[in-house]
Amino acid sequence: MTTSPQTMSPIGPLADSIRRGRADAVLADLRRDVSPLVSFVEVDDVGSPTGLAAVGDAVVGAFAGARDAALRGDACGALDAVASARILCAHRRGPAGVGVWNRHVESWLHGGAPFHPRDYAGRAVLATRNDARTGIVNGDAGVLVDAAAAALRVVFRRGDAIRDFSPAELDDLDTAFAITVHKSQGSEYDTVVVILPPADSPLIGRELLYTAVTRVTRRLVVVGSPESIRRAVDSPTRRVTGLTDALA
Repeated sequence: MTTSPQTMSPIGPLADSIRRGRADAVLADLRRDVSPLVSFVEVDDVGSPTGLAAVGDAVVGAFAGARDAALRGDACGALDAVASARILCAHRRGPAGVGVWNRHVESWLHGGAPFHPRDYAGRAVLATRNDARTGIVNGDAGVLVDAAAAALRVVFRRGDAIRDFSPAELDDLDTAFAITVHKSQGSEYDTVVVILPPADSPLIGRELLYTAVTRVTRRLVVVGSPESIRRAVDSPTRRVTGLTDALA
């Protein structure tokens, strides 16, 4: 059966243009209003009101749904909701980094004020090391849910089964509403927001942008400057041994 042009995903042509190093085509695809499922938010400052509003509009519904399910003790519902969206960043730190964007999401989910508790129902988490005792491995994604007697549990999906642990059993967990592009490899999300670093970032490159774009199955939002897009697409894969660990 032949797929009609109207039903074809716009992600394929966009990813192909990135892979081929065609910056003009990438910008044209992002700017062309051919699908409501691809958006390019052109801002020099990703943390500007425009950038914040675009990211919030894209992900808050999914993450609020995960929080609501977690408060009900619905582990499956919370896992499904939190896995449906992700913010992808090149950096861990700085205005375009994972830490800042996780704090933005936590603020949005808790009334708009700064939010400081470490553990709470609906917190998306990512394991950062292998744990032979629990069987949790680096990169496993989970969420905290309310359980009986108001105790929080960290839940992970294993095939059709749900495994749960006390947060005290798992020390090496990062908040994961936003994660690095590197950490997203092998995963897919209905909605992906890509936070582009500045054009002069040593991490920006074609492989990073291609990986980020190809994590999405439905809706893509790219936030950043045209200069960052051009720099990424024009920069072939580079080895930055040591630097990635320091900045990513």
